[in-house]
Amino acid sequence: MAVGFCFAAGTRLLTVRGEVPVEDLREGESIVTLVGTSRALRPVVWIGRRQVDLVASPEPELSAPVRIRRDAFAENIPGRDVWLSPDHRVLVDGRLIPVRLLANGMTITHERDVTSVRYFHVELESHAIILAEGLPAETFLDELGDRSFFSNSDGPVSLQPNLGKIVGPEAAARACAPLAMTAAESEPAWRSLADRARALGFVPVQWDTTSDPDLRMVVDEHEIRPLVEEATRCVFALPAGTQSIRLASRASVPFDLDRAHEDWRNLGVGVTKLVYRVGADQIEIPADHPSLIRGWHDAETDGSTMWRWTNGSAHLPLPTPIGAGGAILELHLFGHATYAVTEEDAETQRRVA
Repeated sequence: MAVGFCFAAGTRLLTVRGEVPVEDLREGESIVTLVGTSRALRPVVWIGRRQVDLVASPEPELSAPVRIRRDAFAENIPGRDVWLSPDHRVLVDGRLIPVRLLANGMTITHERDVTSVRYFHVELESHAIILAEGLPAETFLDELGDRSFFSNSDGPVSLQPNLGKIVGPEAAARACAPLAMTAAESEPAWRSLADRARALGFVPVQWDTTSDPDLRMVVDEHEIRPLVEEATRCVFALPAGTQSIRLASRASVPFDLDRAHEDWRNLGVGVTKLVYRVGADQIEIPADHPSLIRGWHDAETDGSTMWRWTNGSAHLPLPTPIGAGGAILELHLFGHATYAVTEEDAETQRRVA
């Protein structure tokens, strides 16, 4: 399960002095908390803050904010649009649910095009429910050093923050309300909010899908299509003097297409190894090679095979200069995803037809 974190800058929280933007809160001031059907004032003991560069993040989709539109939960709940980190939990029918599990593409949307966001979290003496633009949401629940995410923490700061962390049983026991951390547990709340969105006039997103990854290499900013394209192997010819290589493909977030797939990564293709043939030399780069960084998710294994997913735009290493004879690059594949067909894809298909 993933731990909830942050309010985006501009979110107003209800305090003793009214609704105050989270970035203007002060440690020691009193904030309104919900205790059952009652309200109580409690002091803020700490405010964490961090500017997140989503362009530089290795997995930006795990940190990009979720937007909750006004009236998404009920009339004036929230009273204005609220932006939260994807694992921040909100209170629905007595349970705390990560807002990413409630995304419906209508009134609750994952804003993955955002390039930078300022995140804040509010810590009280113990975990509590506060009001963000009228929406009940949690305060900070410190889990095994999660303060390392914030730039004003006492200890070392994580250089590449990833907001998806695991909630252990001790942290769950300290939560102020029961947690619903899976798609199955959150299904009734998600369905109710989606029904409300339709009643408000929003139209559900209908995805056309394809299993074609549309693989190509971008070599020095020029696209190259494969010479050979098989289910588990693609072969590309690299021209002499190649300076940079990027593996491009379609990519989609599995959870967007099917809530049963609780994977929020943007997945392109799964790669088991790269094989470069330069003259008489053959150079293999396995999936766990340390040079596979930009555009690559962490390596995975099922015990017999190791692979690494791309995010649709993965930079490849050049292990040796490509001379006058050029080179052959073999891409060995573990698998591909199911991909949403974008408007750009559809327009291309119309032009071809």
